[in-house]
Amino acid sequence: MSEKEELIAIVGAANVFDAAETLEAYSWDESFIRQMKPQCVARPQNAEEVQEIVKWANKTATPLIPVSSGPPHFQGDTIPSQGGVVVDLSRMKRIIRVNRRNRVAMVEPGVTFAELQPELEKEVLRLPMPLCPRRSKSAVGNCLEREPTTIPKYQWDISDPLLCTEVVFGSGDLFRTGEAAGVVTSRGCIVLVALYF
Repeated sequence: MSEKEELIAIVGAANVFDAAETLEAYSWDESFIRQMKPQCVARPQNAEEVQEIVKWANKTATPLIPVSSGPPHFQGDTIPSQGGVVVDLSRMKRIIRVNRRNRVAMVEPGVTFAELQPELEKEVLRLPMPLCPRRSKSAVGNCLEREPTTIPKYQWDISDPLLCTEVVFGSGDLFRTGEAAGVVTSRGCIVLVALYF
């Protein structure tokens, strides 16, 4: 079985892309980083698939470039400068829960501002927002990139919005921290994000 066939066995043929136009879209951004195309793009649906991709990458010595917002990208951190596989987490779209009392939302990494904001509005909650976020931007990606917010009085420090995370380490092991540590709440990577009224 080829390396590509092994990757397809993990996420399915419909979720491995190597068409020229797709690779082109993931090969550049608005930064000054030199353009470089990935071997392919894989779109997992849950943490188990992410774990399997990481294990596959270790076995095949393939660099992985994780992204959670679709193209266009802006900062240079998604350019596959050594080739490899872009792991696009944008299929992981579940808003697991919004808790108004505790002012938190538990979401998967592919949830965008455009998807999260309407759900928060139902509970009269708001997410600390950066200046002019694009609708396709991952809310979790924004927190991890530490973009400054427009209303800093609701955010005490730069890591404040992230209360807990579920992380797949480079070994393929799954790690949960904070409120996600004790209970398996989903079969997807999750993040608990602080909100305000």
